[in-house]
Amino acid sequence: MITDLKNKKISLRFTWKRFIVTVTSVLLIVIGAYAYGTFTPNKWTMKRITNELELELIGQFSKFDLQMPSISYSTPVEFVTSVNNCINFINLTTTYDKRVHRDIIIGMAILETDYGKSRFATDGNNLFGIRTWDPNVPQLKPLGLPNAKFGVKKYPTKCHSVQEMINIINRHPAYAEYRHVRLTQYEQGVLDLEQQIEGLEKWSTNPEYTALVIKSINEIENILSGANKQ
Repeated sequence: MITDLKNKKISLRFTWKRFIVTVTSVLLIVIGAYAYGTFTPNKWTMKRITNELELELIGQFSKFDLQMPSISYSTPVEFVTSVNNCINFINLTTTYDKRVHRDIIIGMAILETDYGKSRFATDGNNLFGIRTWDPNVPQLKPLGLPNAKFGVKKYPTKCHSVQEMINIINRHPAYAEYRHVRLTQYEQGVLDLEQQIEGLEKWSTNPEYTALVIKSINEIENILSGANKQ
């Protein structure tokens, strides 16, 4: 009987030790995996978490029903900064993979309106020459072509035209190549604006359009750097 009790005690101690060793080993594995995941995260897991958080923030912001900012200006610097404020507002409800880079938007607006001085910009709040063939849509006819079948759309505000420009680029089949390049760069964590801009060549019939947009982008940097020195 005494021998049996001793054997049972030994067996219990052995079982308990095995239990402690097993639990400790599992904890070490979990802690190690957590630490590895924290300091060496899987890029796909991180992207999923980032996307989920981004959608949550967009959903929360959308509940506030804020109004688009006004694009007001009297100088090139004011035009650039004012359009940029509009872009920042739109980006609050746009996922990263659907955003059009700030410099591309402002560069195209500069090229299309000469810093917001064109008739379509001042009278129609249209910064990109966006057209419509629907006679029921508010529009401006080109000078000298009052009977044209198309017109340049009029918008409630200039920021609304920025929003539609982004929407067109994100959905129109003519810009599928741009979207492919943007997505590839986004997934690889690189940025090549010139390569992206090449995918927007169909925005204009001018064969030099993409080169002119790039030139406008260079002007943006010069304008902002000059303003910062003042």
